[in-house]
Amino acid sequence: MSYLKRPDYDDIHGFVERVEDVLLSESSWSTSDSDCSGCLHLSKESVNTEDVFVGPPLAPPDGVSEQTPLVTHATVARDKKSASSSRISVAGLTWKKLSGGGCRKSSDSVSSNTPIKPRVLPQKPLHLGRMLRQRDLLAAGAQPWNKNICATKNRRFAYAATLVIYVYEEAAGGWQLCSVLAEHRKTITSLAWHPRLEDLMASSSEDQTVCVWSVKQQVVLHAISLCRCPILVAWRPLSATREVVTFSTARGPVQLWQHQDSAQPVPYGETHAYRGGVALFRWHPSISGRLAVAHTDARISLYGDGESGNKSNWFPGNDLASDCFESSAGSILGLEWALCSPDFLLLCYSGGQLWLVDTVAFMVVTEFSVPSSVVLASVAWLPQAPGVFVSGDRDKGILRVWTASKRTPMCSYSLKNMGFHELCGACSSATSDDYQVSRSDAVVPAVSVLCLFKDGGVGLYQVRRKHWIFNREHGHTETIFDCSFKPDNCDLLATGSFDGSIKVWRVDSLEA
Repeated sequence: MSYLKRPDYDDIHGFVERVEDVLLSESSWSTSDSDCSGCLHLSKESVNTEDVFVGPPLAPPDGVSEQTPLVTHATVARDKKSASSSRISVAGLTWKKLSGGGCRKSSDSVSSNTPIKPRVLPQKPLHLGRMLRQRDLLAAGAQPWNKNICATKNRRFAYAATLVIYVYEEAAGGWQLCSVLAEHRKTITSLAWHPRLEDLMASSSEDQTVCVWSVKQQVVLHAISLCRCPILVAWRPLSATREVVTFSTARGPVQLWQHQDSAQPVPYGETHAYRGGVALFRWHPSISGRLAVAHTDARISLYGDGESGNKSNWFPGNDLASDCFESSAGSILGLEWALCSPDFLLLCYSGGQLWLVDTVAFMVVTEFSVPSSVVLASVAWLPQAPGVFVSGDRDKGILRVWTASKRTPMCSYSLKNMGFHELCGACSSATSDDYQVSRSDAVVPAVSVLCLFKDGGVGLYQVRRKHWIFNREHGHTETIFDCSFKPDNCDLLATGSFDGSIKVWRVDSLEA
């Protein structure tokens, strides 16, 4: 087995697009990695049981047992976000036999200079192994690079890895992977579900394209190439029966694309010249033409529907008695229209500010009390719970539940040691268990929250019942460079990735 020695490329994806590595194990399993998504396909030979060769079982190499350690061959790679920092990127894996047939202590060092030679196995008859069928898919974790990479729709939710969008659907046996959308050649920057139709989804990517997908058919229905990278995509309702795709680059402005007519995108007519770049923008869910744009300089621009006035490059903190300045507020992390009040907007800043803003009176209505040591990562309103929203901490996995009428959180839950990356409210039907709660928990809404964590973990958390409906602890967020089955147990698979992590998976449960 040969090991890849990674060249010194400045662009990670420039190297990834040149690497394709398919490994066949000694057993009947085989694996292959995706282009750059961090997912792993598990296949198995489809054979005729009547012609199966019967022989003695194959014994593992001498000294290899359940406790056999995994030896890695690592290379130092330049980090994706910072050229000055470095990290360990796993390029090869080898299951190594220990001398004496025993197990070393964790403190003992194991040399990786002389990996053992693979054992030569008896050759199978030619009529075996005619075809490989995919048994399962080990989905990649959520990417930590961009925001707006998750969405929910009725009984479905979706999130984006580096190059792939995974769509899960609630079934009789739990949440099942129903669609894999893979067409983009570079990192996905955002995704958005159609407001009415479950089968339509829009996405944008660093390959300078915007795509409209059919979720059921897993194909691109419409696509457009741009001269700059789109950072955000969203649907704008034009009428009760028609929607249009909108997107924006980092420089702006917001543009409208009539994808059904194959027309060229045009700038939104109400927008003005931006003093700062575009960080986020949100269309009002129920009022057509109402738009909020968050800029990179902590200011926002509001565009009305004709009844309310416009406001360009406005910083709400200027009207507070505490004299909050733009430099202390930092960047805007969250921008969400209130679901029950059409004039209110929820703002979240990296400096710790969390405000409810009246977009008609141009003033801060509520200044929520966030602990001084907490840095928020994301906020989201909860559907089916008017006036209730959640926030997630950036450094710790603490979920806080708030109400618009109270400055302090209603309750908080510690879900994980890893910090949040993004949150999204999800609809869920109440069951009999939701009403069998204590009086203190009766005020907590019976809704679910889609949680994305910084380590790639994805989960669907039921707030009132305080448990996970769906939970995938972690997955690789970058390209898998090598994988290897344990010699004496084909149900254990070790993977090494460019994200610097090594994971050992159980094939039957797909858990690490």
